[in-house]
Amino acid sequence: MGRKFFIFIVLISFYTCSHKIEQIKVNPPPQSEQKNEVKILSDEEKIIKRSEELFKEGVSEIEKGHLLKARNLFDSAIDSFLTSPVSINESYNLRKAYDELLNKIHQMEMKSISEGDGFVEQGTEISFIDELENIETFPLPPEKAKELMEKVKAEMEGRIFTIPVEINEKVLSFIELFKGERREKFERALINSGKFLGKIKEIFREEGVPEDLAYLPLIESEFKVKAKSRARAKGIWQFIDRTGKLYSLEYNWWLDEKYDFVKATRAAARHLKDLYNRYNDWYLALAAYNAGAGKIDRAISKTGKADFWEIAKTRNIKTETKNYVPAFLASLIIAKNPSQHGFEVEPAPELQWEVCNVPSPTDLRIIAECAEVSLQEIQELNPELRRLTTPGNLSSYEIRIPLGKGEIFKQNFAKIPENKRVFWRWHIVQKGETLSSIGRRYGVAVHVLKEVNSLESNRIKPDMRLLIPSRKDIGSSTERVVHVVRKGETLYRIALKYNTSVEKIKEWNNLRDNLISPGKRLIIYIQ
Repeated sequence: MGRKFFIFIVLISFYTCSHKIEQIKVNPPPQSEQKNEVKILSDEEKIIKRSEELFKEGVSEIEKGHLLKARNLFDSAIDSFLTSPVSINESYNLRKAYDELLNKIHQMEMKSISEGDGFVEQGTEISFIDELENIETFPLPPEKAKELMEKVKAEMEGRIFTIPVEINEKVLSFIELFKGERREKFERALINSGKFLGKIKEIFREEGVPEDLAYLPLIESEFKVKAKSRARAKGIWQFIDRTGKLYSLEYNWWLDEKYDFVKATRAAARHLKDLYNRYNDWYLALAAYNAGAGKIDRAISKTGKADFWEIAKTRNIKTETKNYVPAFLASLIIAKNPSQHGFEVEPAPELQWEVCNVPSPTDLRIIAECAEVSLQEIQELNPELRRLTTPGNLSSYEIRIPLGKGEIFKQNFAKIPENKRVFWRWHIVQKGETLSSIGRRYGVAVHVLKEVNSLESNRIKPDMRLLIPSRKDIGSSTERVVHVVRKGETLYRIALKYNTSVEKIKEWNNLRDNLISPGKRLIIYIQ
């Protein structure tokens, strides 16, 4: 802490008399001795200075996104007080500086949590399937249709397809659409497909499903792993919660395996195979994959025709489903030979990884640092994780690490003490406490505490450990709406509308029974 010395330069006074100005100069004091002065720091000042330097380095690492390095520097800043030859309990200045340091570190950690802790859910992308309902194709002029038909047939000659590929005007219209108006989006989908096609085809071969169906995500999600539709269908295979559950895709507060491109692909293969066994026809199976088997069954029953092209002429299936099969066939024809259709694209490199078992919960940012890769790389390989952490309700988790980084990850991770692997706050339940009282204390809804801690009921016991998310983090991943009850509505129908349960609505609104009246305002939390 050097002193600053100032030169008092010139004091000028003017006195005017008979048009004469007299200038008075005041010389500065001699500075030779001051220039050579060196400040000798005391032991206390050295300790405080060192801790400040370490803290500033830690702040710099946080700004770079290096969470673990920042924590280590903060710890070193604290240790500079605790290991000093001067006890902080015997020095007022050291105790004051130490307390200020702890306060600054706490503020930095809270800031880091609010800007992206493990409780903030990852974002999603718009799903292509939503657009199929609004896409209109028009009959091609006869000459153009004939020319395109001949060209497509010639291009397909000698090629091997593992499902029947019918070419008609509807299919040709979609080929033209993908080459024209939707060219840019289709190109992106072809590029994205490179990340997943190898693994998808491998799984489909194992499950006995035609490999050509591996291209189905071109029209489901454009191979965007975080795609989410208006109907809340998710992932590259666009599973809804109900169907995902049928094929053992787990969904809870911590993870959503409909986004897991490996597990969801396995589920999609089995679902497609089940649908084919039901109809013995791949076009009907594809239509059922889109609309649901119940709707296709009813369409067949009403028309008396188990043929996709026939039921597509009626009103018995929606526009999206009518477009689904010809759009897929068009995308398959192009994707099998893009250059022949004017697409000069370089597919993205195939995702490659190795699996490491980590104790859970562990912050993904720490995993990324230990693997010496970016957080985005870890998230891309593990899109099923809804938070920036492995699931807190599991004792361990198999995390995907970029290929070739497993060994360095294990070496680095082994050096990290367990208490530095997560940010979160734990609460030890005291006698007389309830989930409601704990929730009020921390500003967290009871249903969130139950979901985070995998509690079946509201019953808790003294000495139980509860994981507590911060209020701000919960707000960023949960939307609060007010529903005004209409005549004839029931709690069951309202729960269906918001994709929640009757019990949760009763809990949020302190309802003792299921009776509600028109005009009542209900608080609903949507996740």
